[in-house]
Amino acid sequence: MRGRSFQAFCDCLGGMNSALVVPEVVLIELEGHLKRKAHQLKTEHVRAVKKLQRLGLLQKAPSPWDFDPGLAVNQYMAHLKKALAQRDATILKPEDDSWYEALRRVGVRAKPSKQKDRDITDVMIWLGAMDHAKRTERAVAFISRNTRDFCKGGDLHPRLQHDLSERGVEVAFYSSLEEFIAAWATPVEFITKEWLGDNIDWQALEEELTWCVRENEDDYVRQIWLDDGSEAWRPDRASVDIAEWRLDDFAVYEFADGHREVMCLLSSDLDCTLVYEEQVAFGEYSEFEHEAQVLIGSTVYFEVDCEKEELGLCTIESIEAL
Repeated sequence: MRGRSFQAFCDCLGGMNSALVVPEVVLIELEGHLKRKAHQLKTEHVRAVKKLQRLGLLQKAPSPWDFDPGLAVNQYMAHLKKALAQRDATILKPEDDSWYEALRRVGVRAKPSKQKDRDITDVMIWLGAMDHAKRTERAVAFISRNTRDFCKGGDLHPRLQHDLSERGVEVAFYSSLEEFIAAWATPVEFITKEWLGDNIDWQALEEELTWCVRENEDDYVRQIWLDDGSEAWRPDRASVDIAEWRLDDFAVYEFADGHREVMCLLSSDLDCTLVYEEQVAFGEYSEFEHEAQVLIGSTVYFEVDCEKEELGLCTIESIEAL
């Protein structure tokens, strides 16, 4: 909720006379996740402190000993609900009869339930979206990055499309806030993909993006060797080369205060070389390389002066593997 994308998303909703709806089950799951993570981090911290004390490297435990995970999460959830209320968000509670249908779907592994576990969350979210569309008699934009369970081939899963037809409701799926904004943003005539390509300061932008990628280089390398084999088989060395960035899509929209920005979706390929050393004899090693490619994407915002037709880099919102 602190990101630029969320602010732009809320401003976009305001211009469409639409409102934010958050399923209650999402908040319940978030609270549980945060509590588990907070307890885990505190446990790891306590163990680390004890080890340092046994080694004689730490005489006095630092202040996080007093950290209360439950209290911290409760305070955060209260702050989150207050922030949602300030944006006139609706907390969507499940219909009474949706629990039976959710349990039925999980039992028979019907979409969007997962095939390997009995998690009911995704099913409750989907049923809630359809119930809300039916009750309000309005189209619903369903935004989720979980394309694995809700989609097939980039589109809403056929089983879920059948649900919509059966109930006579309209629910449009978007895989991100950025995709929603791009679909509903008001275009500006002179801003085209060609104009952006000519007016973006690519040298300055690529320097910024390269710095961001280098900061997270170990994560990309780790993803490759985890996908490639055993987690215990770590590469001895790795190198990452960044290909030229591509402008895949863009959207122009106006914030509530009147200024305009261009959101650009960029992508690039990381060519990664992982070097492994293998002992072939006592004191002798041979090397072999594994080459792989990781597709990464970035959301970049530019402030646009429509009178002068000029761009200025605002912020790099994110860089992540696609």
